[in-house]
Amino acid sequence: MRELGWSENQTILFEYRWAEGWSERYSEIAAEFAKLRVDLIVTAGAAPVLAVKQAAPEITLVFAIATDPVATGIVSSLAHPGGNATGLSYLGRDLAGKRVELSREVLPGLSRLGIMANRLAPRPMLELQDVQSVSRVFSGAFDPVI
Repeated sequence: MRELGWSENQTILFEYRWAEGWSERYSEIAAEFAKLRVDLIVTAGAAPVLAVKQAAPEITLVFAIATDPVATGIVSSLAHPGGNATGLSYLGRDLAGKRVELSREVLPGLSRLGIMANRLAPRPMLELQDVQSVSRVFSGAFDPVI
């Protein structure tokens, strides 16, 4: 930053906020940043990104990682994100199905699988769809429960 002529608290100011593990705070923090009229918001994960997009659609947003940002509605496409958001994508949804297949190989008698996840977070819901799709391959002998 110094090479660009920027000096913290003189030519640039960083505002840090933490949700402290409370996903309910995402919208509150996003609204606070909108009120502060920050120029850029950097965050990670689909849920905080979606909160920023809703509360502060005019502020440039860079996300460090988000699972399938197209499917979750964060960006229009990976090649041309559009809107106010851009960042790195984690496209590992297909691994959910692979985990189910591996579980069936390790536990051939597996008939019910418990999945603990946050129903409000987009990623687990997308992965659950993949798990359900793979489970149908097993002719109904497999019942994923969330």
